[in-house]
Amino acid sequence: MYSIDILIGTGLCALIVGGLLGMLFGRKSTAGSQQARELEKRIDQLTRDKQAYENRVTEHFVETADRLNALTDMYRGIHEHLAEGASTLCVGKNDVSVKRLGGTGDDSEVPQDAMNIEPPRDYAPKNEGETGMLNESFGIEREPTPGAGQNLADADEAEDVREEASAGTGEGENESEKESERKENA
Repeated sequence: MYSIDILIGTGLCALIVGGLLGMLFGRKSTAGSQQARELEKRIDQLTRDKQAYENRVTEHFVETADRLNALTDMYRGIHEHLAEGASTLCVGKNDVSVKRLGGTGDDSEVPQDAMNIEPPRDYAPKNEGETGMLNESFGIEREPTPGAGQNLADADEAEDVREEASAGTGEGENESEKESERKENA
């Protein structure tokens, strides 16, 4: 009645369909697949939360910009009101114009003494030969460099003082040390 080929073909088809159904049900029932589905749900939830947060931030800054624009318009209105009041109320006294209050005046209106600005001068009390407080080297102690003419003369003077001190008593040594320290500090 049935041929062997039909029975083998039907058996193979049933085997393939059964294997596919077994794999499908096996994946859904395992712990790994459940964990994967939970992670996918969590990722979807986090994506929705992030999008909602971005929308709230965008709305906040749009509202902030609108309020700043309204504030700017209010300041402009107050400025125009003050300028109009100054031009109508100060007639003949100081010749205030709306353009001048608006800052559109040219540089010719600036007083000449304000154009000639000098850097501050150093009027701090100091002794002759000292640098003033506004000097860029103020407070910087520099060691004498060998080879400089003035420094060599200072070194010769210090050596002479040491020689005199060594010839004298212990008191002379203290005085010569004090003298050389004074010269080094100067």
